[in-house]
Amino acid sequence: DRLDALLLRLRRPPNPFLRAFYWISVGFIEPARGILWVLLVAGDFITCHTLRRMEHDADTVEGHIAGSEAFAATDLAVFFLNISDRRTHEYLNRCWSTPRLADDYPRLVVSDAKTLRGRFPNIVKDICERPTGHFDTHPAHADRAAFIQELKVEARLKCTAKSALLFTDLDALCRRATRELYKGYLT
Repeated sequence: DRLDALLLRLRRPPNPFLRAFYWISVGFIEPARGILWVLLVAGDFITCHTLRRMEHDADTVEGHIAGSEAFAATDLAVFFLNISDRRTHEYLNRCWSTPRLADDYPRLVVSDAKTLRGRFPNIVKDICERPTGHFDTHPAHADRAAFIQELKVEARLKCTAKSALLFTDLDALCRRATRELYKGYLT
């Protein structure tokens, strides 16, 4: 930054030697900046490709556990839950000064996700049609779903029971998790 400031001062000096120094310096600096920019873009491209590959590997594991058929619906559900989690955090930040906050944050997130999906059905269409960009760190939903469909794997774990059966008292666990979330806000 100091070098840039010095070069700006040398851009139009009254002394012709300083002006010559400026143009010689710029002749070396600008190509070096160009090379660094190309290396930055190439590194970003390679990193994003590697991260997408890692996501496909994780999707493969999920596909082998839940099966190819369940993957697309699960991926969409996770997408809506992610959006809902962000929206709910913003909502709680706005409501922090009110005397009443949610007792069950996970249930609030799930409720908002269901509402979002019902209120904006065109979001699903947009998600399914969105292509993966060169600099995306995660593959688009359509690419993920197609990748898992190509595997054609059967679910190793078939369960139609509700997830609440995994916990002895899910409601108490959710309330405790909500309190821990609020404690995190306070510290």
